[in-house]
Amino acid sequence: MIHESHPWKQDIARTAAYFSRLGAAANLTERQRVAIEKRTFLTFYSIRKLIEAKKLSDQVTSQRTSVIIYPSTGHPVTHINWHRSDEHFHLDQPHSESWDLLRLCHQFVHSYVFHIMESESGGFLALMVASDHQRTKGLLRLDIADVVPLFHSVASDDVVSMRWQRDIKTGKETFVLSNTGLPDDPT
Repeated sequence: MIHESHPWKQDIARTAAYFSRLGAAANLTERQRVAIEKRTFLTFYSIRKLIEAKKLSDQVTSQRTSVIIYPSTGHPVTHINWHRSDEHFHLDQPHSESWDLLRLCHQFVHSYVFHIMESESGGFLALMVASDHQRTKGLLRLDIADVVPLFHSVASDDVVSMRWQRDIKTGKETFVLSNTGLPDDPT
């Protein structure tokens, strides 16, 4: 469980700034590619932990992010051939979807396919990922132009009010977490 979320959010803000700088880079070095890979996985894992610890508001966790999906060709993706995405996904048939934050986190935490997409000038353009479950359905593209603001929104979010309820029969807990305050309780 995360007690103090501020240090976690500071790291997420630093990753957003770093990714933003690399978007304007002329050519990514191998060291930068490795740093992108590590920071991507750790940041999405951190976000998932913040969600689970109830350290992010419903306003942030419910926001939707635009992603591009390249559907599967039906060829199995394995540990030996995961890097050949042009054979496994229809890169000429993209379609847009809107995904919530936790679903995005799961893609990166459980990634099976992972690529860093560079612009023509060599800068950091997008992340391409498919989890162990998603790899049979399609490859997800998340543009850095969407990642950076997403990370900033997480890093700057503060839960200022919370409502908790527990069902006596089932034990299921329900939370309402807000970064602006809660309306008066209707009960």
